[in-house]
Amino acid sequence: MKEKLSKGFKRVVKAFIFFLFRLISRVGLNAHVHFEGEKPTGNAVFFGNHTHMFDFMHLSLALKPYKPHFVVRAREFNRNKFYTWFLPILGLIPKVQGAMDLVAVRTIINTVKSGEPVVVYPEAMTSFDGRNAWKPMHGTGMLARMLGVDVYAVVINGGFLTMPRFGGFHRGRVDVTIKRIFTAEEAKKASPDQIQTAIADALSFNDWDWQEKSKKRFMGLNSVKRLTRYLYVCPNCKKRHTLENEGNALVCSACGLKVTRDRFGFFHTKNGSCPKRLDEWTDIMLEDIRSDIQKDDFALSQTVEIQFKPIADKTYESGGKGELTLTKDGLFFKGNENYEWKFDAFQFFALNDINFIEINTTHKSFRFIFDDPRDMYRWFFTHREFVL
Repeated sequence: MKEKLSKGFKRVVKAFIFFLFRLISRVGLNAHVHFEGEKPTGNAVFFGNHTHMFDFMHLSLALKPYKPHFVVRAREFNRNKFYTWFLPILGLIPKVQGAMDLVAVRTIINTVKSGEPVVVYPEAMTSFDGRNAWKPMHGTGMLARMLGVDVYAVVINGGFLTMPRFGGFHRGRVDVTIKRIFTAEEAKKASPDQIQTAIADALSFNDWDWQEKSKKRFMGLNSVKRLTRYLYVCPNCKKRHTLENEGNALVCSACGLKVTRDRFGFFHTKNGSCPKRLDEWTDIMLEDIRSDIQKDDFALSQTVEIQFKPIADKTYESGGKGELTLTKDGLFFKGNENYEWKFDAFQFFALNDINFIEINTTHKSFRFIFDDPRDMYRWFFTHREFVL
């Protein structure tokens, strides 16, 4: 009897939460759903571009009346006892971010075989500048082929502008487009590489291209206060870490460039050179990185505290402070008393946007807490240039 009541209670909780997700998406975030072709059935796998941490709400709306199972980073399940109890009720599937996770793969397969839809974010991280943060993880095509169901792409435009990684909520407009890229039969006949490429092409997006055409106003998007950590290169004089907030403007302490932003999210200046769009500003920072890594002796170094834990554990153990170095040959940490590691088996840096970067291997998770966190995005993009 207690077991039946428990299952009934969990079903009610799940139904209510999905109702809230859909309400927030449609009313709070002004999302509009578009289908290219027929509406999907429940027994399918959906691959989505990852615009912000809460864009699963848009898929909850788009896939109504189904309640899809979302693949999320396993760390969320270890935040506290409530998360450990609550997240499984929603049918979320934990996966180690940036590392092979066979348990997650088996769970996805079993969930799809039971007739339930599953949503996967193959980039495994949210957008930095309104474009794809990463390419689909290796093995995405193989997974889609193994599942034996229709394969869909879900592309969100306007999501990054609504809730950019740097914080803040900006109500404007979100367009959610769902299209089938393979039927189950087509997926069986295609090679994993063909499916991988098709998924990458289908999920490619740029919110700034979309905004140039849509010209939607976003509430509060004219603020620049949260951008100084990300925009670490002045587009006018090309110096690093010279941009500061002055009222609701960015001002370069080296060349005096003053930049404001309008409610469409576009930048403006009257006294220097500045790109109109955030993705174009990112490209300036990437050019700075590409120029640096041409040097034979290129290296990034930073004093950090290293912390580590087995993947399944909740608590990190400190390994003390030392020097973290990134070169073309890899990532190295050197601490006291010959405490030295080289890290090979990881896919990317995961950023918390505050003071540490994180990497995950098959068995362990490592955190590097920066003494000076202003260069963390430079570290992320440099590593991405090496591996993509």
